[in-house]
Amino acid sequence: MLKTIKLGVTFSITHNREIRDLKCYKVSQLFERVGTMDEPRRCVLCGKIVSNTRNHYYVHFPGQYSCTHCPAVYTRSDTLLLHMRTKHPTVT
Repeated sequence: MLKTIKLGVTFSITHNREIRDLKCYKVSQLFERVGTMDEPRRCVLCGKIVSNTRNHYYVHFPGQYSCTHCPAVYTRSDTLLLHMRTKHPTVT
């Protein structure tokens, strides 16, 4: 499958060139405006229209956030924070 992404420079992503090579770009460069309003935006990697670009960025480039008190691992820091508040409320 060949997909072309315009980020000032045209990239062709195939099995040889992974999406992680694009991680050096800012979050805002991976989204384009839909219509005249600020929201929503279209992801240039998958074409999905999203309202929260930062959260959608982690769909393609997940982080690695581990709980220090149990074996839970999350892709987003806010999800780990929610986990800490609900599962380990006495730990500060």
